[in-house]
Amino acid sequence: IRSAEGIVAESLSVPEEGGQWIYYYACPADNVSLAFREGKHLCPRCGKSYSDERTRLAHVTMLHNRLDSAALTLAQAWHVSRREEFAREAFRILGRYAELYPTWERHDRWGRKGLLAVIGGRRYCQSLDEAVGVIKLAKAWDLLASWPGAAPGGRERIERDFLRATMATIYSHYALYDGRNNHMTWFNAAAATVGAALGDAEMLDRALNGSKGLRSQFAGSVTAEGLWYEGTLSYHFYALEAVVATVQAARACGVDLTGEAVLRRMYAAPLQLAWPNGQLPAFNDGDAASIGNYRRAYAFAAQTWDDPALRRFAESGEIPPLPSAVYREAGLAYLRRGRGADAVAAILDYGQHGGHHGHPDKLQMLLYAGGREVFFDPGRLTYRCPEHTTWSRQSVAHNTVVIDRASQAPVDGRLIAFTQGPGWDAVAAAAEGVYRGVELRRALTLFDDALVDIFRVEAKRAVTMDWLLHSLITPARAEGFLPPAGPLHKEGGYQHLRDLSQREGVRELSLDWPLGGGRRIRTRLFSDAPATAVMGTGIGYQLTDKAPFVLLSRRGERAVFVAVHDLGVGENVPAEGAVRFEAGGETVVELRRQGRTARVRWAGEEVRVGE
Repeated sequence: IRSAEGIVAESLSVPEEGGQWIYYYACPADNVSLAFREGKHLCPRCGKSYSDERTRLAHVTMLHNRLDSAALTLAQAWHVSRREEFAREAFRILGRYAELYPTWERHDRWGRKGLLAVIGGRRYCQSLDEAVGVIKLAKAWDLLASWPGAAPGGRERIERDFLRATMATIYSHYALYDGRNNHMTWFNAAAATVGAALGDAEMLDRALNGSKGLRSQFAGSVTAEGLWYEGTLSYHFYALEAVVATVQAARACGVDLTGEAVLRRMYAAPLQLAWPNGQLPAFNDGDAASIGNYRRAYAFAAQTWDDPALRRFAESGEIPPLPSAVYREAGLAYLRRGRGADAVAAILDYGQHGGHHGHPDKLQMLLYAGGREVFFDPGRLTYRCPEHTTWSRQSVAHNTVVIDRASQAPVDGRLIAFTQGPGWDAVAAAAEGVYRGVELRRALTLFDDALVDIFRVEAKRAVTMDWLLHSLITPARAEGFLPPAGPLHKEGGYQHLRDLSQREGVRELSLDWPLGGGRRIRTRLFSDAPATAVMGTGIGYQLTDKAPFVLLSRRGERAVFVAVHDLGVGENVPAEGAVRFEAGGETVVELRRQGRTARVRWAGEEVRVGE
């Protein structure tokens, strides 16, 4: 009611034109959203003012977004207070949209109009945004439809010229839309919500049971583990929000979808994929975020199912401790050891590419230790930011091997083996076809206090092989590094590698990564032939982040790179040991600590561990 009072006092104007892509309302140089101050669109970081038409229309989109929320707030306030001024103002907004919407032309973010604007909209530049916005306005209409103060014919115009017309815009290119994509999830949510608000059973049925309806998406857009197929937790929650909107609209009309097992799994999956501290790895076009940011979304799950883990998280934010596991359809292997402050975890990302939002990062490794993410995936930058394409979507930005300094093809990898033994867990995977004539294989073995990482490359021709590791922690200075003669490469993401130094003829290299509190990770790198070691900085989660990296580079038809990460260096004595590259192709890693020796053996198939 207080919010509605403020909206009435402000009397928001309805823009008389459709908006542009919201991501255009940003400063590409600083990767931050603009701020509207004193009639100007300003970068809050560098102060630059943007006056181009695209920026102005992106701001119009923000105004439409605000009106969507305002109308729903007004309708809710009227529903609980019956104060006439709230209903009158909400009706004014909806009525004005009914007047304007038929006059607007379909357009997209690339400047195309009419039939050529395939994914475009009228009020917004995307059918996706049309769908997201009309859900709020349909809910507002559902609350307001019985208001006795509506002008004669006003209800019919709102239903015909705005709500139904918006759905016609969304469905006009239905045959061309990808039925798996999160856009379709929102189209279904819009159809279900508008259908429920208007009492249109046919529209609701299409949203649920159509060829691209929600039930079809349950079968084709969600992995067996419950993860959205695009392989990013950001888009997982984005899609889940639309799914729940559809389920709620259907339930209001007497159709209960909460018995669908896949819906429950969509809530369980993020709890299984979070780091022990609740941070979510930024796979693909993901964002650095905590699962705690989505805790409110779990209220629906806690109220719907008798699931202790979902209920505990909704009530207290508690994440259940989990064992090592492979999520086969998602293509993610999680190795976990220890609990609490001693928890360590490693991820091998080997599986499905993830469609439009996937990144070329097969066989990437991520690591958590000492209560923080140590080796990371940079996720995405703002889509308008050029570096999102030239860095985030390049293989060199990830912890994998890059061949001939070009990014991988969008090909899925495969699991070789997942094995466990007393005190250790191991996984091995392969990626064939990401480079022509090249096979990549990687094996991770996690102990309580060490991670053994072996990466094999086999090619049918001589290639340049760059093994990379990106961290959020600045390592202690390594000796013997000198400035290189020039940049490593001028494209494929390499142009963003800065502060370079290198050392030639490296077979073994040791680095320390300080964790704070006297603890550090000691990484020992090995190559089966002399390599060039390069250190420097890349881009982190933000454009201004300088994220340290280390790179081992060598040329040939075959290579084995090994990293031994000692996770318990502090007051404890670091593990000693050796790495042997056997003539038969087997790699043997020995770890010696406190009088005991563990041997990790890998020849490209299942990992073997013994004493």
